[in-house]
Amino acid sequence: MPEEAQNAHTKFKIGEIWQQEGRDPKAYIKKLEDAAHDGEDTQAMNALGSLSYHEKKEYTSAAEWFRKASAIGCPRALNNLGVCYELGRGVSAVDTDEAFHLYKESAEKGYIPGMFNLGQLCYRTAKQTRS
Repeated sequence: MPEEAQNAHTKFKIGEIWQQEGRDPKAYIKKLEDAAHDGEDTQAMNALGSLSYHEKKEYTSAAEWFRKASAIGCPRALNNLGVCYELGRGVSAVDTDEAFHLYKESAEKGYIPGMFNLGQLCYRTAKQTRS
């Protein structure tokens, strides 16, 4: 099948398989970028955000990818963008109110790490206000 005919998710899955097989990381990243730039595959957008955040330590780029996937409603990206706001990485400043809203939206979509982070943020906030 010609590459033009592959949908975004197929490109993402091919890139994922290539990563698992240990192929050239540049080829894997290219597949993710192709899928993400098609504007449909939130998994690819989130994967690029995670790669930027954890591997490259490019927090601004990570937050941008998480923001794009969040705008389409990806629960994992909502949670990850919440982490960026809670820690002040890749965003203008620490914003726990924004982190709260992002974690809450992620949790409402059934994403368990979003539920956990929402609970942890509420606990830490309550603990700080009682101290």
